[in-house]
Amino acid sequence: MPRANRFYFVWLFVAFWGGTILAQNPVVSGRITDASDAVIPGATVTLTGKATGIKTVSITNAEGYYVLPPLTPGTYEVTASAQGFSVSRLEGVTLEVGQSRTIHFKLNLGEIHQSITVTDTAPLLNFSRADRGAVVENKFVASVPLNTRNPLFLLTMTPGIVAYRGAGDNILSQNQTGGFRINGGRSAMNEFLLDGSANTGTYNNMLSAIPQIDAVQEFKVSTSPFAAEFGRTGGGVVSYSIKSGTNDFHATVHEFLRNSVLDAAGFNTNRAGQTKPSFKRNQFGFTAGGPVVIPKG
Repeated sequence: MPRANRFYFVWLFVAFWGGTILAQNPVVSGRITDASDAVIPGATVTLTGKATGIKTVSITNAEGYYVLPPLTPGTYEVTASAQGFSVSRLEGVTLEVGQSRTIHFKLNLGEIHQSITVTDTAPLLNFSRADRGAVVENKFVASVPLNTRNPLFLLTMTPGIVAYRGAGDNILSQNQTGGFRINGGRSAMNEFLLDGSANTGTYNNMLSAIPQIDAVQEFKVSTSPFAAEFGRTGGGVVSYSIKSGTNDFHATVHEFLRNSVLDAAGFNTNRAGQTKPSFKRNQFGFTAGGPVVIPKG
């Protein structure tokens, strides 16, 4: 295959894959006004990722509204500026998977080099979306002891979810692994997303692939009523977000160990005077991430 065609194929693949992840990525929108609450058309809103430094820009319309394209979950800085007004900056904005965030700015008259910086606080209530759900972040995912280290076990910590027939136990068949009843729905009526792409198999509508614990950034369980992009299920939607790269290369190696030396004997085993059966489980894995390097030629 000619070199030019190879690069065309790569970019086509990236564009196609990138289009599939937008369904669960957070979206930021809002309105820009001045001190008298008059709208400011043509104002510039810039969102900068703390981990990557990537900037996303939007311009307000005639009514002062702006909408930024879907973003990767993470921590950001948002600035708003307009000719004749001082810059307003909001730091520490944390965007979670599947979140719609409304951020309004009120600009004051002043020079462009003047700025006002505010540290963001997470809203107590979300008025942007009608769906209900809970987000579980990586720190909690990695620290909770889980049998077989399967992140699906954490779904039962969300209100309204009940495990069904050994759900989450990846010793069993993949059919039973994804069996969860969400808000009373059938276990075969749920939708699983992995970075926005459908991760639901055709076999009883169960999970196709289970991400390893250390690769999960966070996940969200959404219950009805859903937004329009989640219209293919009568149960719930489980959205997993995998860790993304940064400007530096990072990697982890792990081993999750469980054996009979660390396990306590059960009540019936002690009562019968029996010894603990031998048990050994070693689960190894690694993660790696970093910037994408495109060779120049």
